[in-house]
Amino acid sequence: MTDSKIRENAEKNYEEYAILAERIASVVTNVLDMPADAAVNDITIRPINQVQQSAQNLINTQKRRSN
Repeated sequence: MTDSKIRENAEKNYEEYAILAERIASVVTNVLDMPADAAVNDITIRPINQVQQSAQNLINTQKRRSN
């Protein structure tokens, strides 16, 4: 990245929301160990603090709209 501000924001985002490779590997291993009669179509892995922040942002937006 050549833009220092974008690089700084990307690094901050990574530090705040990064998921360890071992956690991803654990999910993949669990899927591979599932019984043959089970199908996995989609997997979404997100850091819980990102999900909580998104939920809080939605609540705040709804509060502002209702006022």
